[in-house]
Amino acid sequence: MIAAIAAAAWALPAAALAPEPVTCADPSLPAEATCFRLAVPESREAHGPDRLLSLSLVRLPAVAGTGHKAIFIFQGGPGQAATRLTGFYARVYAGARSTHDIVLIDQRGTGGSAPLNCRVPANQTLADLFDPAIISTCRAQLSAKHRLAAFTTSAAVADAEAVRQAFGYGRIDLYGTSYGTRVAMEYARRYPDHVRTLTLKGVVPPWSIMPADFAPDVQAAVALMLRDCTADHACHDAFPDLAGDLARAGARLDEAPATAVVDTQPLRLQRGMFGAVIRTMLQATPLRAGLPLLLHEAAGGNWQGFIAQAAALRRAAQNDIATGLMLSVACSEDVPFIDRARAQRSARGTVLGRYWIDQLIGGCARWPRGSVPADWREPYRLPGPALLISGELDPATPPAGAEQVARLIDQAHHVLVTGSSHSFAGMNGCVDRIMTTFVVAGSMAGLDTGCTAAIRPPAFQH
Repeated sequence: MIAAIAAAAWALPAAALAPEPVTCADPSLPAEATCFRLAVPESREAHGPDRLLSLSLVRLPAVAGTGHKAIFIFQGGPGQAATRLTGFYARVYAGARSTHDIVLIDQRGTGGSAPLNCRVPANQTLADLFDPAIISTCRAQLSAKHRLAAFTTSAAVADAEAVRQAFGYGRIDLYGTSYGTRVAMEYARRYPDHVRTLTLKGVVPPWSIMPADFAPDVQAAVALMLRDCTADHACHDAFPDLAGDLARAGARLDEAPATAVVDTQPLRLQRGMFGAVIRTMLQATPLRAGLPLLLHEAAGGNWQGFIAQAAALRRAAQNDIATGLMLSVACSEDVPFIDRARAQRSARGTVLGRYWIDQLIGGCARWPRGSVPADWREPYRLPGPALLISGELDPATPPAGAEQVARLIDQAHHVLVTGSSHSFAGMNGCVDRIMTTFVVAGSMAGLDTGCTAAIRPPAFQH
């Protein structure tokens, strides 16, 4: 059907294409959720007829609102599907449902919007992040269906504007998390007159280049873990030389990969993946709580617990992140701008090292590169008001980035949650109320953020 109307639809602005109501296929969605498809041009650069791409949308309607307001959700990754988290956002923004719809768009390349998934065999769960053979096969398969260079942040922003117009919203409230903050800020940059408020959690500065600063940022988060374990008497008694445990575990992997059998599957863990898994565990405080024990065991030669945890995290990432979309974004918007010499210097002596840099550059060598706007790297200011939220323990989007971004936004307020990291773990009941109060009021007036002082990370396991 989409192919049949492609030529006729090209002549129309994207907003002229009405969203098509469809039956919600996900039984876990809230009962009040309504699902839609919206056709948009696959290529935003073509000068003539092009294939259409079908976006998957979920809308949670306002319960008893008097206005026609909406919160648009932009997820992270790149590669996460927003609609899979409909239930989560229904809870987070429950207090805003009297005035606001919640609109979740599976960004092109994720979820139900032409997903760019790369299949990873079970026995390669702990293989390279971007295994050359897997990436080459994935590119060949996906290129037969889609123009991979068309899956960029700029295209996703144009898609979001098409959704806004299609539903007839005026000024909308934007929520972005992690990479989703890049999307939200780019939308606000291109369509400032259509933005009412910005809520940015885990802020990725517009000038940030993935993964140039991953290694030093992870090292800083490791230092905070060591600090907190030393201050925790039980943790320090159980692991009196946690820094040494980390070093000894890494040294073992420098000599030879570690092996373990997980769910009857023999798995090998190499040095590079070791640092990548630590980075992932530090992003969620419940996982961070178990890391000292796993490092202590690994330092003594027992890798079973660490490898089992690593396998579970990698399987979850492969299910939750569309690797092809991550590559389409990063290979167009980040990798071409990496200062390799600087990145390698900053990675020296860190637990992560050059692994993410080398892996992503290698993956992009096998992936199409899209184009970015001419002003992509130029500084800009954004309209406010904006609420920025950071976790002090975050290795992925440290608070310093949010502080820098806040200076570029009129009426910006940065909330630093000292007991949290990158995920929402531990923030429920506090940060969600702050976000809701802000978006309903549309201003910082009377915003009380005092509850964040009571947020503590879970106790370390031992």
